[in-house]
Amino acid sequence: MSITSSAATMRVLSVLRHWVTKHGQDFEGNYHLKNLSIEFLEDIVCTPTLLPAEHKAASQLLRMLTKEEPAYNLVNLEELLTPTLRPSKENISTLSALEIAEQMTYFDQKILFSIRSEEFLGQAWTKEDKKEK
Repeated sequence: MSITSSAATMRVLSVLRHWVTKHGQDFEGNYHLKNLSIEFLEDIVCTPTLLPAEHKAASQLLRMLTKEEPAYNLVNLEELLTPTLRPSKENISTLSALEIAEQMTYFDQKILFSIRSEEFLGQAWTKEDKKEK
């Protein structure tokens, strides 16, 4: 395998790694894309002229795409935002400002992470049918 071919392979694997790690939702909702990516990586892994670094990168990506996401990572926003039914001894005047800020940040983070990338990038909140999505 030539140096140019090896560099191109590593570049493609680098771009794919970025896509999988930063935009994993694209693969969760699109099984055709996920299957094509897995087939592509399996083909690369089976190539006998592969350099060790290329084999390692392709194998890692293949493991990332084929692993099952744990169910505890899924966020149910209604459950998260529903107040508890039993009263608490704590109230806004007994909690410190830091505790309140931490909880508000925690809720904001959960809500933000529940927004799918295509909704965010497509600015779904500005569309007329935003309440239907």
